Amino acid sequence: MSDLIGQTFGSYILESLIGSGPNGQVFRARQVRLNRPAAIKVLSARLSELPGSAQRFSAAMQRAANVRGAHIADIEDFGEQGGRLYTAMELYEDGSLRTFLQKRIGQREQRELAQALEIVRQAAEGLHAAHAAGFVHGHLRPENILTQRRTQGGAETWRGRVGDIGLLEAAGSALQVNLAYSTPEQTQGVALTPQSDIYALGVVLYEVATGYVPFAVKTLQDAQAKHGSAAPVPPRMVRQQIAPELEAVILRCLAKAPAQRFASAADLAQALAPVIRASSPAQTVQLQSVPTVQLPTEGQPTQQIAADPAPSDQQATVRANVPAAQQPTVMASNTPRVDLLDRQGAPVRGADLTGSGLTLGRATDSSIVLEHEQISRYHLRVDWNGQTTTITDLGSANGTLLDGLRLPANVPVPWAYDKLVQAGPFTLRLSPPFGAAQAQQPKPALDPLLQGMLGAAAAPQQQTTPPPAQTTQSFSAALAGPPLRLLLEQDQLTITPGQREVLGLSVVNNTDLPESVTITVEGAPGMWVGVPQQALQVPAHGRAPMTLTIGVPRDPESLAGDYQILVRARASSGETATARGRWAVLPFTASSLSLSPRKASGRRDAGYQLTVRNDSNQAESFLLSAEDDAQELLFSFSEDTVTLKPGEAATVMMMAEAQGRLLGGDDTFVFTVNAQAGSEKPAAATGQFTRKAAMPPAVPLVALLLLALAVVFFTLNRPSGGNSAGVATSTAVTTAQPSPTPLPSLTPTPEPGAPSFTVFDVSPRAVASGQPITITWEVANAQSVDLLVNGNVVANNLPISGSTQYLISGNTDITIKAVGGGKETVQTIQVLIATPVPPTATPVPEISPTPLASPTALPPTATPIPTATPEGAPTATPTSAPAPAKDVSLNDGATLAHWSSSTSDAVTFGKPNQGADAGGWAETQGLAQLEHSWVPVTGLLYTVPSAIDSGFIMGEFELNSIGQGQHFLAEVGFPSGTKNTTMQVQVIFNGEIIFDQQKTADGKLMTIDADLSGFAGQGGTLALHVENVENPGNVGLYWSNPRVATK
Repeated sequence: MSDLIGQTFGSYILESLIGSGPNGQVFRARQVRLNRPAAIKVLSARLSELPGSAQRFSAAMQRAANVRGAHIADIEDFGEQGGRLYTAMELYEDGSLRTFLQKRIGQREQRELAQALEIVRQAAEGLHAAHAAGFVHGHLRPENILTQRRTQGGAETWRGRVGDIGLLEAAGSALQVNLAYSTPEQTQGVALTPQSDIYALGVVLYEVATGYVPFAVKTLQDAQAKHGSAAPVPPRMVRQQIAPELEAVILRCLAKAPAQRFASAADLAQALAPVIRASSPAQTVQLQSVPTVQLPTEGQPTQQIAADPAPSDQQATVRANVPAAQQPTVMASNTPRVDLLDRQGAPVRGADLTGSGLTLGRATDSSIVLEHEQISRYHLRVDWNGQTTTITDLGSANGTLLDGLRLPANVPVPWAYDKLVQAGPFTLRLSPPFGAAQAQQPKPALDPLLQGMLGAAAAPQQQTTPPPAQTTQSFSAALAGPPLRLLLEQDQLTITPGQREVLGLSVVNNTDLPESVTITVEGAPGMWVGVPQQALQVPAHGRAPMTLTIGVPRDPESLAGDYQILVRARASSGETATARGRWAVLPFTASSLSLSPRKASGRRDAGYQLTVRNDSNQAESFLLSAEDDAQELLFSFSEDTVTLKPGEAATVMMMAEAQGRLLGGDDTFVFTVNAQAGSEKPAAATGQFTRKAAMPPAVPLVALLLLALAVVFFTLNRPSGGNSAGVATSTAVTTAQPSPTPLPSLTPTPEPGAPSFTVFDVSPRAVASGQPITITWEVANAQSVDLLVNGNVVANNLPISGSTQYLISGNTDITIKAVGGGKETVQTIQVLIATPVPPTATPVPEISPTPLASPTALPPTATPIPTATPEGAPTATPTSAPAPAKDVSLNDGATLAHWSSSTSDAVTFGKPNQGADAGGWAETQGLAQLEHSWVPVTGLLYTVPSAIDSGFIMGEFELNSIGQGQHFLAEVGFPSGTKNTTMQVQVIFNGEIIFDQQKTADGKLMTIDADLSGFAGQGGTLALHVENVENPGNVGLYWSNPRVATK
């Protein structure tokens, strides 16, 4: 979390971090005067401290603030605070296009794709407005296309707005750009134009449509080579469901030359509109998946894209008239042509064969650059001698397939016009010279060496061209194989949990009929593998590729290790094919550590419970250690090392010990506990130990004063004479253990301007164990009031006057801390446990001294002698049985509990103000109807989790001691009428989960009965934890009479 949270920038207070990047951080903030949320972007120190940055920033933001448009994120304010430049804008609760892609388009259904394309179209309109004002965005990506969701009449619509307008002008060349979204102009160091933004928006479109960016870029050199010269894989080769019209728009945006891109962002938005309408599932006209490409005629060249026939007899078509210089064109040629095909067999680009041949590969000097990890730098070569075309695999790593058969390395093989070549994910087709019929090409004969390498039967060869039938039969025999073949691009795959991997495969159909093929994967959990739901259509004697998406979750259940995978293809005819592979899931290390209680006190030491959880996907050994800043504590553990399986947790006892002190005040030590696994960053938890002196400083003074009084009393009352000679007397003295007297509370004189106590009282100050005390206070000049019990905060932000009750089971210090005007006033009252003991009569003999001689003898004084108790007779000493454990109602202590949620470490108890209840809250209520039951007014605790996925609310109650036979008892349920809601309910004591179950809105209350007998005699923290599993209505969960009681 950023250290800027809580600071004030202009009239805004930063509340939480939304996201960060190399150019700065974005915070959720609140405008103080208007009390409304906002988004604040704070530029990095690197950008803020550039020479002249403040002046450039101010000038750029003033101009950008005047750019208005429906799809521009308006700038509300800007400025400088503490040397950091910032801008303020409206907070978009629905996030960015990146958020939309992550949450809404995981399955890439038509409806989600149409919505995402509409957001991009609106962003293009916003860019057009910025371009018209003289701005070039320069670093466009999904993160700065902001989104707003609106619902009207049950229909959901989205609005996109472009943010960070003017940032490039303010930062200049110091602005860092994500290389995956950079442009050819940026990689070449030339001036940016509006067409540069169109290229970047084309990258975004490519990602929206396919799920991938067009180029995997890791270095600046990669970006220069790939954005500068490499052609992207056509989108329909990645996802065959993409409409040709959308592919044409994307590829035009990604043209290397700015002049070949759209002339303006408005033109791009206009071109996307019909594509979006066609992509919507509500459209009745379905676009044809294979475009019809016509040769340009004299006049204006056009590219015609036809749609499938509508249900009526009419034909629906879409035409795009684009200047030929800006679109790939089909030109007549008198030489063969090598075309790159999409998944439907339509050409997307190509090159004419010449006497010098063509080289294909990843190298930038190749005739046709094919950018893909399965393509070698120099993959294959195509040559033409004027009559015959040959193809040669140049020793590529993954091979080249001719009509489904892998070619030998560095051996030219004849390539007929009717045969397809596969190189990685790319399909190539050889087209005859313009005007030449396919049948006029002589069928190439295979020499005996080539026949042997391909596995074909050797046959006598003639100098003249063999009859077509014979040549076809020989070539077919060479390519013969099983009816169905399954080929994996990679038989070994290394997978990092939490990241997505892609596995390409191909199905070869060697039969005379087309096949509909389904793919399944065995040997790995089904949730890891994304297989297209639609069957793969494989033409007769053809080949069809498919891409599997593999995502291993980053959780302990995804165990590290090797998995033997079997991929199976099943054809509609019953034919099957399999391929085996090995997937290596890499290990990762993750852990968590919790400490209970978080705060403890003692004269020398205190005990804590540590809960270590292994969230890795392999077994880990955790080394436990602890340290405090002052280096005054000694720590010991019941186990120094804990070995845990994936997902396993263990509890370890820890003692914190300090050197004891006879006199003085309290000393507080903050310490950190670490659980280290290997070389990874350790899991950590912070705790606090308060050392208390054996006696307060005032006790010795009081003792000396009492001793002095005793000496004076003895001196004044010493007898001057004695009784009669040698007569022994005894006096019956009755002793009893008195009720303890609480120490008086000290009321220091507050500093000028500090809070002062008008009333502070605890009644009674001596009670039996388990009985309540009443705490009353009233403070002047205070801004906040906290209640502490034995040094631990049990309630904060209390009103400046009030009263509450608290159950105690031992001697307890009750403290009120008031803060105001930057000063603090603290008062403490001690409450003691009274345990009366009956008096016992004990004869104490008193021996009178021998009297001195006196002239006048006085008669002796008779002293009665008490009756002696016979030796050996028992003395009756009445004893009382221990008082039974008292029931504790959590409703009564709910206001003093510590409440927290997934959005805040401290939540004020009680329902918040209108519109502020999304962060989690709790309150007590009376009579209510839960599910199908009426619950009486014995007490209801209403807990509402944060209104986000997996949001939670938790209350922590401090209990002094658990009695023998006590249980935690409650019934829980939802408000009447709740549907489609599920929550995870947990009860936790001192970090140990004692109840864990899901509650579904099924019309019945759920009973909780958790046995606490194992904790008898212990005190600690009892936590109630409620977490959303499915909660579309953001309702809460009621706890009916939650209590700790004896059954």
